[in-house]
Amino acid sequence: WSQPLGAYREAAFWNSDRKITLFRDAMNHPYWAGYKGPISQASGAVNADYVLVQMCAAVASGQQTPEAAAREAERRARRVYRT
Repeated sequence: WSQPLGAYREAAFWNSDRKITLFRDAMNHPYWAGYKGPISQASGAVNADYVLVQMCAAVASGQQTPEAAAREAERRARRVYRT
């Protein structure tokens, strides 16, 4: 979670513990954690559809090979990005 309201940046709460400062500053970064692509309507749809989560889960549970899971994730993501 993060706080999107600029006026609350100065609240003492955010400086009470160094570990929570990153949550205050999270809205300053226009990229998904771990990826350089920008946050967009398409990337939000892929994220909301749990494409990457399901890809990892399919491999971890033994339902698919890593290659097959990656192909399926790519297919699902392309459906969103082609529009």
